[in-house]
Amino acid sequence: MNYNDYVIRGGEYVRAKEYDLAINDYTEAIKLDPKNAKAHNRRGLAYMAKGEQELANADIAEALRLTKLKQRFPIAEEAKTHNKGHT
Repeated sequence: MNYNDYVIRGGEYVRAKEYDLAINDYTEAIKLDPKNAKAHNRRGLAYMAKGEQELANADIAEALRLTKLKQRFPIAEEAKTHNKGHT
């Protein structure tokens, strides 16, 4: 499975209120692309739904940090993403 597959399936698990399964899929997505804010944010929301506020806060803070970093250095981040398959 790829990053998007895990994020999509994680969303399906959230809709089914299977938060542990969603968290597992978002964690796998993060392993594949740790600088992508989407999976961090969504995992944070799944933790929040479970009542695990500290873990939720940590993931959401990381998503915000990554988003701000990308906004500050958009060309550098795009270059990293583009060059991933060319090393």
